Amino acid sequence: SLNFIAFTDSAELSLKTTRPIRIVYTRDGSTPTLSSESYTMPLKVTKSEVIRVASILPSGKTSPVREITFEKQTLAPAATVANLKPGLATKTSIGDYYQATDLIGVTNWTKGLAKRPQDLRPDVVKNHMAEIKPKAVIGDGYVKIPKDGVYVFSTDLDQMYIDGKLLIDNSGEVAKSSRRDKSVALKAGWHKIRLIFIGAVRGGFPTYWDGAAVAYRNIKDNKFTNITEDMLAH
Repeated sequence: SLNFIAFTDSAELSLKTTRPIRIVYTRDGSTPTLSSESYTMPLKVTKSEVIRVASILPSGKTSPVREITFEKQTLAPAATVANLKPGLATKTSIGDYYQATDLIGVTNWTKGLAKRPQDLRPDVVKNHMAEIKPKAVIGDGYVKIPKDGVYVFSTDLDQMYIDGKLLIDNSGEVAKSSRRDKSVALKAGWHKIRLIFIGAVRGGFPTYWDGAAVAYRNIKDNKFTNITEDMLAH
């Protein structure tokens, strides 16, 4: 479920539970309580706001609060670029890094090329990190958006930037699956992209076991599709 929803005109929030439990919500920044308004029908959103929701058990106990941020956006313009080459330009650094902020001030980079986001994962680890030298990889370039719209992106890479803005940040997490999917409004065409892979072990799980793909979908669709090499250039 998305906790950050971009929209250009209006949006709608539909909520459901696996059991017939009361859902309460607030739109004024306060924490939902037993006396908060009950959810009975989809909520229409026409401006940027944060909606907080919680479930109320028959015992009266309140569930943890979920915050859903709605941000009204204009479609970000595509870049005007020429003479692009296939893939992402990469730079790789050998070192014991844990998260993207560890790369500040690093100078020992080796340049390369990644045809797909998955190619940012530099090595295959079968059993133990001792099989390789740990690395961090940054991929820079452009991604081609097929048509105007709001797009949801999903990845287990450490960070993903679109048009110079941090969109997804999995820093320090055990990213066996993406938990920070996010949406953004984009014009059709080429948009600047940066992807960061950090080779580390978190919670006993090597990031080399992550898929390292970047998936996307129009917010109106349900099915994700992986970004393919024909969508990337630098």
